[in-house]
Parts: sequence; C-alpha cells; structure tokens
Amino acid sequence: MSYQIDKAGSPARVTASERRVLLRYAFTAIAEAVESESHAGISGRLSDLGEGGCYFEVMNPFAVGDNVRLHIFRDDQEFTAKAKVLYSTGGIGMGLAFTDIEPTQRRLLDRWIGERSGELTPDRRVAEIEQEIRDSGSATHQQRNVLNELILMLIQKRVLTDVEGKALLQKLLL
Repeated sequence: MSYQIDKAGSPARVTASERRVLLRYAFTAIAEAVESESHAGISGRLSDLGEGGCYFEVMNPFAVGDNVRLHIFRDDQEFTAKAKVLYSTGGIGMGLAFTDIEPTQRRLLDRWIGERSGELTPDRRVAEIEQEIRDSGSATHQQRNVLNELILMLIQKRVLTDVEGKALLQKLLL
C-alpha cells in the first residue's frame, strides 16, 4: 500500500489510477522547482526521469496538487517545464508529472530519455546534432552571405586572384 502527503499534511493512500503509466529511467541531475502561487523555490536532485515526469529528491517537498515550474540542469543544458506534484513523501521527495513542455524542451527531454533507455546511439546523437544545425539554417545562411561578400571584396582589392576566389566561393556553396 502506498501513501502520499496531501496539502493539509495528512497521509493519503495512492490509488492505482494515480500510479505512473510511462516508464522512468535512472537519471541524476540538479533541479530547482518554483511553486506557481507562492513563488517559493526549492533545490534538489532528480533520481529518475521519463516522458511523463520525474522524481525530485528534496527535504521539504511541495504539497500534492501544487503546480511548479521545474528547471533541470545537466551537462551544461537546462530543461524547463511546468509540472504538477502527483505525490509527496515528506522528507524524501516528490513525484512530478509534466503538464506543459515547449517543443524545444521536448527535444531535450527526448534526447535525455533516449540516452538513458539505450534508444539513442552515438550515431543517432550525431544525426540529431546535424539536424539542429540544419534547423538553425537562417543563421548559417547569413554567415554564408557574409563570407560570400568578404570573398568578393578580397577579389576586388586584389588580395585573392579570381581563381582563388572562385574556388573559395565553390567550397562555400557545397
């Protein structure tokens, strides 16, 4: 039989419908949560993570039903999402269910889960990085335009020959 702590601080039984449906994976990261109404913040450590939520180890967890903004920090990356406290075990931690995740944040979450589940192999990780570079194509396009102009200026000022400039421009277009 499982119990949780409700908003009044009393133990309440966890029903089968409240138990998690999605898999969670062992995952260690530093995290912060800010309660939506009071703006109270707490810091702690995550011990597991899944598509639907995580377990946040903290000495003084928020009450069941509280809405929070969660920040997870790992490997120089930050994941942010809105979440709700599904269960709270006083002095140990709380189970959080994600309620709102931005698309860019969803990709980071999926990557972390993929790494932990073994679904994301190194080759697939490289492919994801290449896709992120393609997604940021507008910045790359602007950089190419600047390089193109620079090469043309160097040709005009006779720093580069026409042949050298043409070769550089062809490399730039590949």
